[in-house]
Amino acid sequence: MEKPEELKLTVQRAFYILKHFESIDADSRNLFLKNGYSELEISKAIATIGSKFFNTFCSNPFQLSKIINNSNPVESISQSNGNIIFIYSFHKSGGIGNDNLINVNNLLPFELKYLKVEKRNNFKIKIVEKASFVKTNQLVVVASKENNEIITAFPGQYAPPFPIHLSDTKSKIASKRFWEEHAFIEINN
Repeated sequence: MEKPEELKLTVQRAFYILKHFESIDADSRNLFLKNGYSELEISKAIATIGSKFFNTFCSNPFQLSKIINNSNPVESISQSNGNIIFIYSFHKSGGIGNDNLINVNNLLPFELKYLKVEKRNNFKIKIVEKASFVKTNQLVVVASKENNEIITAFPGQYAPPFPIHLSDTKSKIASKRFWEEHAFIEINN
């Protein structure tokens, strides 16, 4: 698949993507501070639980944007809301990051016993405790078709929006099926 038009990344969207980083470099931190974000906001974003990029792959959202724009996606998916999903695959020993989603059919019987449910954004999600996340070489980018702006980007498999956020029936059914079969991984200490 060929490269899409150059995707733009605003500081606001870069800050949103910050939750997918374990840490960032000083230049990026200073850029966020200059644009009105506080140290506390930056630290909270980085501390958010979820899929994370390894620093060996990229050290900030702006570097990630350059990687995206210099790579060809292996697949694209059009969402009913007009956004486009680009899926990239890299061949990096040790992966590009952690994927914090797992298919519940891949869980061991004893892990299924500890599956818990909690509400996230008014939707019930499954959570399973594991010793580690799944390493991944896949990158998912959600972009606006209107202005070629990166909305979000994260390591791991594509996960559709929760069904309560979708309006068309076909997308709702597919999303509901996906979330019935998947759980978020929470690291047990």
